[in-house]
Amino acid sequence: MTRKRRKDAVPAITVHQAFENLRHWIAEHDTGGDIDEGWARLRQAIETEEKEKSRGKTPARVRRRAVKSLRSKVSRTVRARRVLPSFETVVVCLAFVTSFSMFLLGGSWPVMSLPLLAAAGCMWLAQDQDRRKQELRERKRRQVLEEFKVKRRKAAMLDKQRKLEAAHRQTTPSQQQPRLPVCRNESDLNLAGADLRSVDLLGLNLIGACLPNTTMDGCGLRAANLFAANLSGANLFSADLSQAELTNADLTRAELAGAHLVGARLTGANLSWAHLPGANLSGAILARADLTGADLSSALLTGTDFSGADLYSADLDGAHLSNAHMHGANLDSATLRRANLRSAYLYRANLSHADLRDANLAGAVLTYAVLIDTDLSGAIISAVKDIRDVTWSERTRWGRYFSEVVERSVALGRGRFKLNPPDSPCRGAALRPSVSV
Repeated sequence: MTRKRRKDAVPAITVHQAFENLRHWIAEHDTGGDIDEGWARLRQAIETEEKEKSRGKTPARVRRRAVKSLRSKVSRTVRARRVLPSFETVVVCLAFVTSFSMFLLGGSWPVMSLPLLAAAGCMWLAQDQDRRKQELRERKRRQVLEEFKVKRRKAAMLDKQRKLEAAHRQTTPSQQQPRLPVCRNESDLNLAGADLRSVDLLGLNLIGACLPNTTMDGCGLRAANLFAANLSGANLFSADLSQAELTNADLTRAELAGAHLVGARLTGANLSWAHLPGANLSGAILARADLTGADLSSALLTGTDFSGADLYSADLDGAHLSNAHMHGANLDSATLRRANLRSAYLYRANLSHADLRDANLAGAVLTYAVLIDTDLSGAIISAVKDIRDVTWSERTRWGRYFSEVVERSVALGRGRFKLNPPDSPCRGAALRPSVSV
């Protein structure tokens, strides 16, 4: 009942009504002056006070949040920096305070305070040195961690790059190795006369490539596939063509001096008038290759396969042909002076008009070989009796073996003779060569 009476006694009014009542009261009790001007001043003062209160007032929620964040920051700083003093720091501070107090007491106390002060100073210096060492260790630890992070980041980047390259290889297997343009018709690109000395062509697929007159001296072409490639007139001086595939390749007049062709396949290749002095063709296959007029002087041809090869008028002066396989090779008019043909296989080889002066034919197989008008002056032959079915002519020069050859030969007519024919009843009969050498 009391609350209801109070509400009835003081009815609720709005702010606008309160201001209107106040204005009327001022107008009734004012003795002079302008009412509107006084009312404007009062209203301005009230608005100014409300603005100042609103600016200075901070909500309790905001205050609580600021205090909480400040408290957490202080606690983290204390934990990180170890603000709390250590035992050594407390001992040093107490020593300094005690020595200072003893100095102030006077008498003999200052003298006694000196050792304590010195001990406190030493402890302080040791503590400072330990602190510096700890900071140095911490700095090194951070540096090591940073380096480790950098290395781990680099390793992750390299791993990602390898994965991308592997995925690229799987998606595009034909692009694993770079290819030079292949000349298959007139519309394709031609690299005739190009300078490829700085290009790495190791193991590349260059089937049918058009590379005439190119400069490739010292170029790495090891195990490259040059099947039916056009390398006519190319400069391959000291080039590495070991294990290269050069079957049916065109190397007409190519410069291959000092080139490495160990184990290369040159079956059916055209090497006519090619320049190969000092080249290494050990173990190479040149079966049915065209070597007409080729320069192979001082070349290393140990174990090389020349089966059915055409070496007409080729220069093999001083060449190393030991254990070479020359079955059915055409060596007509070839120069083989001082050549090493030891244990060479010359079965059915044509050595007509060849120059074999001072050549080494020890252990060579000359069965069914043709030596018409061949010059063998100064040549080394292991045993004439082991040479079977060799055809020679009146102009063939046997050197010191002439008399023995005549005894073991049979006339065939027209100035032709057969050395050691099988089952011959008239060996040594009617042999009167016009030229006795």
